[in-house]
Amino acid sequence: MPFLIPLAVGTAATTGGAAATAGLVGTAGALSLGTTLATAGVAASIAGTVFAVGAEREAGKTAKQVAEQNAANLKVQADQERLVVKEEQKRLGEEKERRVSRLRILAANAGIDLVGTPLLQAETIAGEFEEERQFIGQAGRQRRFGLEFRAGQQRLRGRAARRTSRFRVGSTLLTGAASLLN
Repeated sequence: MPFLIPLAVGTAATTGGAAATAGLVGTAGALSLGTTLATAGVAASIAGTVFAVGAEREAGKTAKQVAEQNAANLKVQADQERLVVKEEQKRLGEEKERRVSRLRILAANAGIDLVGTPLLQAETIAGEFEEERQFIGQAGRQRRFGLEFRAGQQRLRGRAARRTSRFRVGSTLLTGAASLLN
């Protein structure tokens, strides 16, 4: 506590030179030293409260920034998931078209008209691919929804952390004021 010494010396020096310095040893000096130390204690309490308030505010701000960054990262993941699902569905559709086309070519080369059993096979293949495409889409939407939900949770956590830090600031101020009154 190096800041207490100049405060004590400054108080003694302002009361009037050598008499005040000599008075520090006597009865009147004890009162002056006690007042000086009490003032120093109050100043230290105020400084500690101000520091704690600043730290609480900064902690709340940092927590909110971290939560917002996490939410932004989750939003990017959700967007990427949507693109991946779209690409997978496109690839699956192209694969379906290749298989059905190949079946038609094989049937045409064999001189088979695409009615009856070969047509049913093509429809079955197309139906299976469509089911898989829809499943991929649904699974992708669920994953994307989960990521977007988690992003929303992160935003709420950030707001709550900021709000909590404000309450802590108020609590710290009240605690500091109470300690000054005691």
